[in-house]
Amino acid sequence: MDKKKMKKDLWMEGRWIDFWTINHLLSGISAGSLLYLMGISLGWSFFISSVLFLGWEIIEFVSKIESPINQIVDLVADFLGYGIFYTFYYLLGKPFDPIVVFIIVLSFVILEGWEFYTWRLRVKDSQQLQN
Repeated sequence: MDKKKMKKDLWMEGRWIDFWTINHLLSGISAGSLLYLMGISLGWSFFISSVLFLGWEIIEFVSKIESPINQIVDLVADFLGYGIFYTFYYLLGKPFDPIVVFIIVLSFVILEGWEFYTWRLRVKDSQQLQN
């Protein structure tokens, strides 16, 4: 298997869990942490995060991007990430240092960019096969 194909396959949609699940976990931590740092209350933070998580999965559902079971797992990962944020900030009273939040958000953004790039390669490949 060539390296280009392997990079694309790494991000392929799985039935239950796939490499994208990591980003859903990071998105939950990022959303909670960033909203906390912006001074938004826990209730509003949870509401805003929930709208973002559910909104994204609705877009994927309408676009038929992935299987419904994978979308449920993605939401579980999003809320698990938010739960990690909640545990550290509210239950343990040990909020992440802003540099840690920066690293988590940066990791999320880098992985998202990489995922998008490989998705574009797969779309391009499938279009070439159809022509």
